[in-house]
Amino acid sequence: MTLRQIRRAMTVAALVPLGSVCLLLGAGHLAAAGPDAPPPNRKLSAVAHIRFQGTSTLHDFEGTVMSQPFVLVLSSNSWSAEAHVLGSEMTTAHDGRDKNMKKMLETNQHPRLTGAVRDAAIPTATTTKVNCTLRVRDRSFELPITISDWSETAEALRFQATWKLSLQQFKLKPPSVLGVIRVGDEVRLVAQVTARKPAPATVPAGADVPAISLP
Repeated sequence: MTLRQIRRAMTVAALVPLGSVCLLLGAGHLAAAGPDAPPPNRKLSAVAHIRFQGTSTLHDFEGTVMSQPFVLVLSSNSWSAEAHVLGSEMTTAHDGRDKNMKKMLETNQHPRLTGAVRDAAIPTATTTKVNCTLRVRDRSFELPITISDWSETAEALRFQATWKLSLQQFKLKPPSVLGVIRVGDEVRLVAQVTARKPAPATVPAGADVPAISLP
C-alpha cells in the first residue's frame, strides 16, 4: 500500500464516526419534531374590505374602506392580527356626509383607526366570538366581534368579522344638520378578511446538488 492510499484510508476512518454522530443528531431532531409536533407560526399577508352601516333621522347610510395591508399570524390552534384603517379613506359616497364624518373622527390629528385580535382560537363552529381591541382617536375599548365563514385553503385564509360600535362609548359626536338630522349612536361593521399564504419553496427542475468529495 502506497503512502497516499494509507492517508486516504485514515481520512475515511476518521470521517465515519463523525458521520454516525450527524446521523444520530438528525434522527433525534426528526423524533422531536415528529408528526404530532405543532407547525410553527405562519405569517400571512392580509387585507380587509370593511363595510359600515349607520342610521339617521333622515335615512340610513353605509360606507366602505379598505384596511392597510397587515400581517395575520396563524398557528395550529390560534390566530392574531392587528389592522389599521385610514380615516381619510372612509367614504359614504356623499361629500357633505364624508366631510362631517372625518371631522368627527379628527382624521388630521388621529389618522388611524386600529383593531387588534390576540391569540384567538381557531373557529370550530359556524360562528364564534372573539375579543377585539379597537382604538378610535385617543380611546380604546375591547369589543366582542363575531367570526363566521372561516375557510382555509392551500392558497389563502378567508373569514368575515362582524361587530357593532357605539359612537357615544368612544366620545364621538357626529355633527347635526340644521339641528334636525341626527346620526344614530350604533354603527354596524362587517369586514371581509383575506390572508394570502406564501408560495411553497421549490427546487428548480434540473438544479445541481453540490457534491462533497473526499481529498
